[in-house]
Amino acid sequence: MLGGGRDLRPPSNLEERVSVSFDNTGDSSSQGDFPVPTVFNGNFDIVTEPDSILAQGLNTANAIPGWSLHNGLESVPISSEPNQIASASSSNFSPQSIPVPNEEFEEGTLVKVHELAEDIPSLQTHFEQLGNIEGEENYREGDRALRLESGQSITHNSFLIPTTEDVLRFNVHVPEEQLDQDGTLTVSMQGDAPGFETYTSIGSIDLEKVDNQNAFQVEDTRKINYGTEGFETFPVDVPEALKGKTGKLKFEVSNGLVYLDNIFFGESTRPWKPSMNQAEAEEYTGTSYFRGKVFYHGTNTTGAQSISTTGVNPDLFDPYSNYGPGFYTGGNKEIAEEYANLGGDARVLDVMLKAKKVATFPFGVAFDRQGNRYYKENNLYDDYEEPSIAYTDFLKDQGNQGVEIQDLQFFVVYDTEQVVVLK
Repeated sequence: MLGGGRDLRPPSNLEERVSVSFDNTGDSSSQGDFPVPTVFNGNFDIVTEPDSILAQGLNTANAIPGWSLHNGLESVPISSEPNQIASASSSNFSPQSIPVPNEEFEEGTLVKVHELAEDIPSLQTHFEQLGNIEGEENYREGDRALRLESGQSITHNSFLIPTTEDVLRFNVHVPEEQLDQDGTLTVSMQGDAPGFETYTSIGSIDLEKVDNQNAFQVEDTRKINYGTEGFETFPVDVPEALKGKTGKLKFEVSNGLVYLDNIFFGESTRPWKPSMNQAEAEEYTGTSYFRGKVFYHGTNTTGAQSISTTGVNPDLFDPYSNYGPGFYTGGNKEIAEEYANLGGDARVLDVMLKAKKVATFPFGVAFDRQGNRYYKENNLYDDYEEPSIAYTDFLKDQGNQGVEIQDLQFFVVYDTEQVVVLK
C-alpha cells in the first residue's frame, strides 16, 4: 500500500516499479492488517502522535483514530508536556494544562499488550504461541488493546458495513478475578436501516467462566473460556438489514473489566493446518458454532499420526456410521478412550472443530426418525443404501457443516479443514 506519504515511499526511480507487496505503512505497529480494513483501526494499533503538528492543528492529539469522533472528543486538548493535555480551539492555542494518565482516552485506556503480558504468564504464553514476541516474524512492537472498565464504552466512527460478511469478530481477555459478577460485554450497532435508528444490541458476552466439566451447551459459547489465559475470539452475527449501509459500532462493559482487540468483519484469515497450538486453534475456530470447546476423537497410532500431520481424509469415512459419514468426536474423553480400545493400540486426539451452521438433534433417535422419513418420502431406495447417508447429503445441501447429537454428546463434521488437532 502506498498510503504512507511521499516520505515513506521507496526512492524514486522511474525505470523501476514498486512491488505490490511493498508495505510502507508509517508505523510498524500497524503493519499486518488488511490492506483495506473492514473496521479501520479495529486492532487499536494506530495511534496519534501527540507532538505531531498535524495532530495539533486538527485537534486530534489525544484521539484514537477511527474511534474518537463519537466519544466526546469534538475539541481535543493539546499540550507538548508529557502526560498532560491542554484545551485549545483552532483560533487559540494557548494551553491550559490538565494532567491525565498516558494514553488514557474519553472512554477506555489503550495498553501495550506485551507490557500487560509481563505480569500475566498465560498471556505471555499466548503471544509466544502466535509468534508475537520479540525476535519472531509476527512480532508487533506497538501491539495495543483497549481496556474497558464497568460503565465505559467505545464507539467506532461511521463506516460502510460490508455486504459480504456475516459475522463481526473480536478478541477479549478478562482477568480471572473480573468474572462471575453478573458482568456483560454488549455489542450494539446503529445505522441507516429500520429498527437501528438508535443503538441496538446485536450480541453480548457474559463475563462468566465456562465450566469445562459440563457437557457442551451452545450458551457456553457466549461465556469466557480461553479468554482468562489469552485473547479469546467471539463472533456476533451482522444484521442483514445493515449490510451495505452506513452505521456505527459500540462496545460497552457492565460489572467487569475487559481488554478488547482485533475487531473485524468476516472469518479468521489464519490458514488451516492439521495441528495447531491452543492460541492458533482458538483463533482459527473463533467463529465456529463449537468455538472454545475441545472435543475428543478415539483412534489408533496410525490414525492419530495421519490426522495430525495431513488432516482428516473424508474418503475414509464409514458410510454406515449411525449419523452418516463424517468425522466423529465426543465431549467425553473416557468414552473416546473406550471406543479406541475396541481395536487396541488406543490413541485419543484433542481436537477443535470449525462449523458455522450445525444441525442439532436432542436425541440420537430423532436423527434416525427424521432420516428414515426423508428416505421414504423421497423414495430414495435405489439411490442410497442407508437412510443416514441420504439424510447426511440432505443436511449438507441445506448448508449444514456438522451434526450435534445432544444426549450422546456426539459431534460430526464433514470436511478436512473443519478439524484441528491440538498440539
